[in-house]
Amino acid sequence: MAWKESVRVASVLAGPHRSGRAGNLSSTGIFIETTNLLDLGDPLVLAFPTAGGAPLNVTARVRWVSPFGDAADAQPGMGIEFVGLDARKRSRLEALLVGVPVAAEDPPR
Repeated sequence: MAWKESVRVASVLAGPHRSGRAGNLSSTGIFIETTNLLDLGDPLVLAFPTAGGAPLNVTARVRWVSPFGDAADAQPGMGIEFVGLDARKRSRLEALLVGVPVAAEDPPR
């Protein structure tokens, strides 16, 4: 799905936070348009914006990089795979996919 939002990218290994434009969000990963590329396999945390203000944080790793984009879309960036998603986080990501506002935290039970 062509989901276009800014996503904060925190690399576990490379230090400072970065932001990239997100595209092609799915329940298993996302493409981040950026020229600040990480190495294959690097672990990171993505902070997705939510309706409540505080982000939805998802752990992930870099699966592939495209420093120059391709012929169809000249945007450089990284293919990111989500890792360790529990059912609750996966369902919240899927809600983002279909445009349902997602709160930062689930209400207490």
